[in-house]
Amino acid sequence: MNRIVPFSRKTCLFSFFLLFTTFFFSNSLQAQCAGSDNSVTICNIPDPANQAVNLFALLGGAPLPGGTWSDDLLSGGLNPLTGILNVWQIGESGVYTYTYTVTGAPGCVDNTSVITVIVGGYAGNPGPNGVVCGDESSYNLFQLFNGAVQPGPQFNGDWFNVTTGTPVSGSTINPSSFNVTVGTTYQFSYTLPAVGTCAANSVSAFLTVFPPAEPGTPNNLEICSSAGFAAYTNLNLFSLLTGEDPGGSWDENSGTNELTSISDSFINVQNIYNTLGAGVYTFTYEVRPSNPICTVENATVTVTIEDPVDYTGIVLNVSPDICQDQIATAVYTATIAQTPALIPNGTYNVTYIVSGQVTPITIPVTFTGGVATFNVPNANFQSVGTFTVSVTNIVAATALGICVNPVPVIMDTVIVSPTPQVTNATLTAGNVCQNNTNNVNLSNLAPLADGSYTITYNLSGANTATAQTAVITITGGVSSFSIPGGLLANAGITTCTVTSITNNTTTCSGPITISGSFEVLPLPVVPALAITVADACEGQDVPVTITGLGTLTNVDFEYDLSGANNAINNMVSVPVTSGSATFNIPAALLTNTGTTTIQITDLTNTGNSCGVIVSGVSDSFVINPNPIATLDSSDADNTICEGDATTLTVTPTNFVATDATYVWTLNTAIIPGASTNSIPVTASGTYEVTITLNGCPLVLSTSFVVNPLPLATITSSDADNTICQGEMATLTVTPSNFVVTAATYQWYFNGGILTGQTNPQIIPTATGLYEVVITLNGCTSNVATNFTINPIPAAPTTANQSFCETDNATVANLLPNGTQYNWYNSLTSTTPLASTTVLVSGTYYVEEVSSVNGCGSPRSANVVTVEVVAPPVLTSNGQNFCGADNPTLQQLSNNTTSGGTVIWYDAMTGGTQLPLSTLLTEGTTYYGYTNSTTGCQSANGIAVTVTLTDCDESPEDYGFYIPDGFSPNGDGVNDSFHIPDIEFLYPNYTIEIYNRYGKLLFEGNKSKDWTGNNSTTTNVIDGTAPNGVYFYVLNFNKDNKPAKQGRLYLNK
Repeated sequence: MNRIVPFSRKTCLFSFFLLFTTFFFSNSLQAQCAGSDNSVTICNIPDPANQAVNLFALLGGAPLPGGTWSDDLLSGGLNPLTGILNVWQIGESGVYTYTYTVTGAPGCVDNTSVITVIVGGYAGNPGPNGVVCGDESSYNLFQLFNGAVQPGPQFNGDWFNVTTGTPVSGSTINPSSFNVTVGTTYQFSYTLPAVGTCAANSVSAFLTVFPPAEPGTPNNLEICSSAGFAAYTNLNLFSLLTGEDPGGSWDENSGTNELTSISDSFINVQNIYNTLGAGVYTFTYEVRPSNPICTVENATVTVTIEDPVDYTGIVLNVSPDICQDQIATAVYTATIAQTPALIPNGTYNVTYIVSGQVTPITIPVTFTGGVATFNVPNANFQSVGTFTVSVTNIVAATALGICVNPVPVIMDTVIVSPTPQVTNATLTAGNVCQNNTNNVNLSNLAPLADGSYTITYNLSGANTATAQTAVITITGGVSSFSIPGGLLANAGITTCTVTSITNNTTTCSGPITISGSFEVLPLPVVPALAITVADACEGQDVPVTITGLGTLTNVDFEYDLSGANNAINNMVSVPVTSGSATFNIPAALLTNTGTTTIQITDLTNTGNSCGVIVSGVSDSFVINPNPIATLDSSDADNTICEGDATTLTVTPTNFVATDATYVWTLNTAIIPGASTNSIPVTASGTYEVTITLNGCPLVLSTSFVVNPLPLATITSSDADNTICQGEMATLTVTPSNFVVTAATYQWYFNGGILTGQTNPQIIPTATGLYEVVITLNGCTSNVATNFTINPIPAAPTTANQSFCETDNATVANLLPNGTQYNWYNSLTSTTPLASTTVLVSGTYYVEEVSSVNGCGSPRSANVVTVEVVAPPVLTSNGQNFCGADNPTLQQLSNNTTSGGTVIWYDAMTGGTQLPLSTLLTEGTTYYGYTNSTTGCQSANGIAVTVTLTDCDESPEDYGFYIPDGFSPNGDGVNDSFHIPDIEFLYPNYTIEIYNRYGKLLFEGNKSKDWTGNNSTTTNVIDGTAPNGVYFYVLNFNKDNKPAKQGRLYLNK
């Protein structure tokens, strides 16, 4: 389609087309359509011309008009529509940039230019001297400028107090910190720093600070009348002020009539007290400022007089004390009394607290004749215990708090004693032997307070007794008492029952019932008791047999030893079987040989712990000596190697060798045939001999070590004891009958010693015979093996290689190649790479393998570079354009980021490359790939579907207009009525064509232009509209833009 101009004749249309073409191609030569960058320095800020600096005029080159301006650093002085800069509106000096952008110019490569504006400092024009009161805490120094004079000062300067020689932080000062006593004028300087070639700019401003009126700080007077008024009969009220200005006046507020004039400042406090009594009296001092900018100030002083109260000798009594059963009905009265009565009659606030309560209670009471009473609520004493009631303060209801009226802490206690009672108490008593005192334990008495109590108890059962009493002491809920043995004469079950208890401190008592039973045990009866002891060997326990124990089952004996051995009060517990019992006298009590007598002194039945004293039961026995000998070896350290010979021999000390018998064992097993005092050593272990002399044994033992010869083999880390040069293998001693770390080693090669090779492992370095001598516990053996080391080929020659990702290169493409070469992806890899392995960037290693012995050469490194080119990335909304700008593939490329040049195709695979000058079309998908500088192309691409309806500027900015005619005569020029670029600017538009009679002839949209044919009626000849004027209604259908009506001329 062709752009339509106002219609007249075909020749006019042709002339316009020729003019348009000429203009278009001339503009396409404007590669730098926004002009060139430039800069300007503006130092004289107040110059009125600086309110309208035309930035467009400052552009270099030949910029196209109609572009847009942007304020890059937000200086605030730019009109972005006109490009006019008002320097007066820039609040700070500095360097600012402004960008001029031209859009929609065909052929424009550089469409932006930047104007740099250097704005010098301007400190402003101060107004008349300022004034401020010295009690202000904040004053902004910019208030010193004349706000009516423009331009105003810039804000990035520095304030300096010239008068004090100190800098100002920010622009705000605190006048009250100046502490002026007279009006004082301060000079301040405001300086903007130099910028570029613009010098620093500074002005001075003056501020006078006037002192505020100071009425002074009151120091109020408080007097207790008991202190006297001698010092205050001629009191100057100025003595109650500090730091006041002179020249003010006093006024009284309380009707004392002490001040006679406004200049009078003296009062007589004695007169005031004598006339008006105790009270509060105020006087006001007023002072005016030296300058009316400050306000009139005043201060009020107070004279307070109070009478004292004397609480000496005051006491508190709270009654009554009660028992627990009186809690509900008790009434408690507190009495405060003073003798003599010094407290004036009247109402006082008494503060007291009861122990156990958190908050003190204050109540009003009336003192009459030095006595006051009040009730303490029963609720404070609702449990057993001792409660302290403390009066902590007494203050007269009219007290001012000036006089010191010390109140001694007075207190009294209320005791609520518990009624002795228990519900879960227990009585326990152990069984007791006949006629012995029995101890009774009482527990679970916790409800009863610790202390002294009297109980009454009865006995029933095997023994009976009534109304027996005992005094007990309860501690922590437990107590005990004793039943005399005289009440327990009979064996059998006896029950003890406690029937009452009385608190010996409070005298409160109550009935209780606590019962428990115990057994009175019988004493043992043994009239036929006898003892028998046999002779024994020295150092042995001696068995004892006792008979005549009757039906007893377990007994405790106490016995004495005398004669060759002496020991008394020895205890032993033994079971009884069929009236007999046995036990051993410990050898520790029988250290001497000879005759010893045993005497039974006491017998206790362990079944019930009841015992009797025994006399006349004894027996005598003999302790024989034990043999003494040593066990000697023919080897000094009892250690030999396998195959050596030695003997063990018993050497007697106190007997002849043949007088004794011998039994030998090895590791507890009897050695057959070994019955003399000497035997040969044949194996490792513990040798023990039992020597018996006169029935007394002696056991001797010793340990002997028979070390075996070390047995081992040599194991190679290589299965066939053959490796290639450069490979490493180890020969290791593998023990058969010892732990490898227990032995020492010495290696030999081809019969020669290998110095320093003393480990169980060796690394072979040459072909030959390797032998190791093993020493274990002083015993040695040796073992040997042969080992072979084959030569290897030289390392192959290779060079680094590069590929593109799209080459799909494999290991087969690496050089050198051939069946004798193996490639690896690391120096330590053991598995060669297959020839089909796809290459990636990295280091590969090649070795040559010998066809003779299969040994591989050292590996050579080949650094492989596989260039992976990233596909282009479309920027956000980069697919969106305005068709009215005639965007091309170059502009689509500009909307991507890539590491090279973006190439576009009409298909993802197998497509045709499109030139960058190709105009974009609505809804078309383009496929982009990245070409690197080395010639590699990205393996993947991006698919971008273009939208040409993203037109953000106003239609006029795109030169939008509606033609006023067309000529549908088939000559290829203006054959349809088309509104240029409307499909981009208003993609949803519709158009209606009417004849001059208002008849609708045609309805169209962006897919359907009017060619003069009638699409809605056949009221015209051949359905084709004739030459003439027609009317259109254009519905934009965007942004609520109203429809447009107009006319057009159809001329064939």
